[in-house]
Amino acid sequence: MAHRESCVGMAANMIGVRKRIITFIDESGRAPTYTVMLNPEIIKKDGAYDTEEGCLSLLGSPRKCKRYKTIKVQYQTLEM
Repeated sequence: MAHRESCVGMAANMIGVRKRIITFIDESGRAPTYTVMLNPEIIKKDGAYDTEEGCLSLLGSPRKCKRYKTIKVQYQTLEM
């Protein structure tokens, strides 16, 4: 990702791809590993809070949004 120092993610539709994929570096174990989630769906959420987020595809200042302290996600893996 070109802006990895200042961004936490990029939506696929920003680069012309219509797919639901999340990939990230999981640093919770002994060694960092890449995790890939295909077709992720939030199936449980808890601890709603209001925050602000920016987007490279939207001009102007950050916008208000609701996020959650914890979520449970169901997804497919590359091994399927």
